[in-house]
Amino acid sequence: MQLSIEDLIERHARWRREISLRGIWDSEKFLPVEIRIRAHHRRFNGVFHRKWRRGDKARTLKDSIVIYRNSEDFDEKFLNSVLVHEMIHQYIIQNDIKDTSTHGRIFKSFMARINSEFPEELEIGLKSHNPGLAMKGEGADIHVVLIMEMEKDFYCCVVRKEKVTLFERMVKKNRKMWGVKKRRWGVSNDVYFSHFSRCTSRLHGVRVPLEKLKDFIREYHIYFSKC
Repeated sequence: MQLSIEDLIERHARWRREISLRGIWDSEKFLPVEIRIRAHHRRFNGVFHRKWRRGDKARTLKDSIVIYRNSEDFDEKFLNSVLVHEMIHQYIIQNDIKDTSTHGRIFKSFMARINSEFPEELEIGLKSHNPGLAMKGEGADIHVVLIMEMEKDFYCCVVRKEKVTLFERMVKKNRKMWGVKKRRWGVSNDVYFSHFSRCTSRLHGVRVPLEKLKDFIREYHIYFSKC
């Protein structure tokens, strides 16, 4: 199915009403929200935004839900799940409900109750995968990959190109403290790495058992350019 603002507005009204009928939230406590569609985002499928805008006389508050066009053809259950995920954020923030974190105890409670009530139509998660968006396989973008081998596992990060020198110095300086036995820089065009957050000031990625290193390199098309 294709994305449209009109369809998203109708879905928002439907889920606001139906979830309220199950006693999970109060539909009357939702404040106005602008629903928008934006181009592809490599990290998010949707997001709830709250912004203050300065006018001639006073600041005004504007809330919006953005759905990203990460696929040409959306699975209906996936789209509903992404939208309701952002509606949970909307409800919590607009009603000043205190949570332990962005996806904290309150958010997870809403998520679990809603999924339980609508198992055929919703599968809300903390991170959503669009069935129409490939999770791996060769793509168009080139990613700079850093692999650090430890005693029993290895750490894989995707680094911004302009930050390679910074992280090379950082790894050299801290390799003994971090227990790095070997570091390797490589490149890959695999879509798998499109889902990584790019390292800019600190390293973050995935940790994998060392015995899976060769399979990992082969599966995700990593070619080493620097050792």
